[in-house]
Amino acid sequence: MKLSHSPPFPLRAFVSSCEKIPLPLLVSLLLTPFSGLHAADLQTPALNTRGIVANEPTELLSQVSALFKQRDWKQMTQIFERHSIQDWPKKEQLEAFRLKSLAFTFSKRGVEAESTIREAIQLQPEVPDWWLLLGENFKLNFTDKSADELSAYQEALRLSGKSLGWQRFSAAIAIAKLYTDDANGAEALKVLDAFVDTHGIPSNWLIKILRAQGHALASLGQDAPAAAKFREALQLEKP
Repeated sequence: MKLSHSPPFPLRAFVSSCEKIPLPLLVSLLLTPFSGLHAADLQTPALNTRGIVANEPTELLSQVSALFKQRDWKQMTQIFERHSIQDWPKKEQLEAFRLKSLAFTFSKRGVEAESTIREAIQLQPEVPDWWLLLGENFKLNFTDKSADELSAYQEALRLSGKSLGWQRFSAAIAIAKLYTDDANGAEALKVLDAFVDTHGIPSNWLIKILRAQGHALASLGQDAPAAAKFREALQLEKP
């Protein structure tokens, strides 16, 4: 199956270098460490002006986290290239993988990002976050991996189960968009049919689901039902 890409989701906030990342996924990736670290575990230190990290892994993570807040992807990748994290304790290693994969993704270094994410998947194969990030990396940094992108999102959706978490919503909407862009609105609607029962779905996600349904219906020439979905989404947006 050959999938095509339409213009990426708009990003209303954050930074221009990340503007192609869907906002809900980006915010969740940045604010929710996969390893379960808490904010107190990664206090932001003053940066060493020479970029030297005295001790690993705690000080390296602290310094890279500070660079992350400064959106200094170049220095982040340089630090990770100089320091091996293979022998780190699992919790710190997973957080390093998270920061490293994001830095390479935002630096448009898709091959290195994919390699890093797959290392993390070996440690946490049942965590959907990694599969979502893998799909995003394929979308942003490759033109010939649409099938791999779809597969990554499908695995994220499978692992998310019936939860009402952002991972499930992000994966389903991404899959539906790929199918819709490939003129396969029927398959997109099948994916989104899982959300016919809207009870418990946060309104911000329900709006996105309704819009995805609208686009899928429109791609099938069903203009009236598509318009109804868009109107329903618009009503939910009103204060």
